[in-house]
Amino acid sequence: TQQVVTAVGSSGEIIRSTNGGQSWSGATSSNTSSLYGVAGSGSNRFRAVGSSGTLLSSTNGGASFSSISSPTTSTLRRVRCLQNACLAVGSSGRILRSQNGGASFAQINSPVTSTLYDVAYGVTSSAVAVGSSAVVLYSVDGGNVWINGSTPTSSVLYGVAALSSQRYLAVDSAGRTLASADGGKTWALHAPPLGKATYALAVSGVSGGLLVGSEGLVARYTP
Repeated sequence: TQQVVTAVGSSGEIIRSTNGGQSWSGATSSNTSSLYGVAGSGSNRFRAVGSSGTLLSSTNGGASFSSISSPTTSTLRRVRCLQNACLAVGSSGRILRSQNGGASFAQINSPVTSTLYDVAYGVTSSAVAVGSSAVVLYSVDGGNVWINGSTPTSSVLYGVAALSSQRYLAVDSAGRTLASADGGKTWALHAPPLGKATYALAVSGVSGGLLVGSEGLVARYTP
């Protein structure tokens, strides 16, 4: 089967690969706003987010993208989808939610005004968002209501990923990895600091994954 992946960047750039990243080509889009996140949301569907509340949609496997109505003008940093549920987060604590695969989004009340950099689903009912000022938010109803979690760090949290329905990992600007086993309510330091800011992580279930950060940092995570 084809392995379709997309990547986004400044000035509205979108590139696409149909062979798992071996080769890339440009996607069609009239958007010129910088883009910060993209996610698949089912068969042949992709959603992208960016500056000034930009929301883009593709229904042809990422070959072309078109703008969809956005309920915010705040910069959106990340979008994640699971089945027909999608969440997008960004500056000023903005949280957007979709229940139709990202065809449309509504703004959700947020308990914070700090920038949110990442969001992750454990299952469609469990989600966690992280951001500046060590903010962690968790939801037990699919992202409709958000509650502040408790973390042992004061650093910016740039990335979060789900290992299972209740287990999450997060990374911060001090190179620390934090773990939660209760759906994001409480967190503990999981490993010694890497010594460099960690910006993102990707995991494959409970088997582990990769962390990336400043100065070319690439580290493997193992449970």
